[in-house]
Amino acid sequence: MDLDEHTELRTTIKTNGFSIPGFHSGWFLLRNRRRTFVAITDGRRKLWLPGSGRHDLLIEPVDPAAVLARLRELAAPSRRG
Repeated sequence: MDLDEHTELRTTIKTNGFSIPGFHSGWFLLRNRRRTFVAITDGRRKLWLPGSGRHDLLIEPVDPAAVLARLRELAAPSRRG
């Protein structure tokens, strides 16, 4: 996901974190008003994982698509006989 396309996922207020130009880490409030743990740099591709409760995760893995595919694989029901 590109934050230029999904502006609702940009950080607005730092609640307990560290932020310098090009790096954000810690708890932030996003524009969508969700409290989110953030670990991102200035790269273009991010991975936003909405939580089932009040907290989300916004990270910047090297290959976001591969991480998401692996998470979906791990969450799939087991097919043991």
